Amino acid sequence: MPPGEQATRSVARCTTHPGNPSVAVCHACGRPLCITCAVPVRGEVLGPECLPEVLGPDMHPPRPVPQRPRRTSFDAVGIGLIAAVAASLLPWTRFGISSGLFGAWGIVQLRWSTLAAASAALGLTLWIAMRLTRRIEGRALIGLFVLSLASIAGTILHCYNPPPFTHAWLGPWVAIPSAALAACATTWTFLARTHSMPPAQVVP
Repeated sequence: MPPGEQATRSVARCTTHPGNPSVAVCHACGRPLCITCAVPVRGEVLGPECLPEVLGPDMHPPRPVPQRPRRTSFDAVGIGLIAAVAASLLPWTRFGISSGLFGAWGIVQLRWSTLAAASAALGLTLWIAMRLTRRIEGRALIGLFVLSLASIAGTILHCYNPPPFTHAWLGPWVAIPSAALAACATTWTFLARTHSMPPAQVVP
């Protein structure tokens, strides 16, 4: 094959996987190959269909290593918890107590908003630990779910029982959907893991 034609084909799309750009061409048939289909053999690059012709009828093309899909539901857990923690930094009442920054955090006097903020912070810490260790385990997912529910419960109780002479504002309305997203995404991750993952799954 002339060098110009080979260079043109090398930037084409893989014939088997049109969504992937080609990285080489098959030395037997000249088809563009992506990184998954390109198999180096004896200094040449061949496609899976051409391997039996070159290696013999008893040789079978190696199976491509499947790429583990990224668990977007687990990422959504982190997004929800990050948003819930960020909500704890906002004012949680219109005026008076909890009306400034870090409105959910009651240091001197504990409030329902403190439960919501602390649960979200603990959940985010657990999620980060799971992400760093690159493992999704059932007990840890249950812990994330419980902490997300605790954050929701603390937020709802704050709305029904705000500090005296004021009412809930801003922070709770961000915290509730954020913690709910974390709880739903945790449930989805747990179900996906139960049906398709081994007991301790590595996070890609």
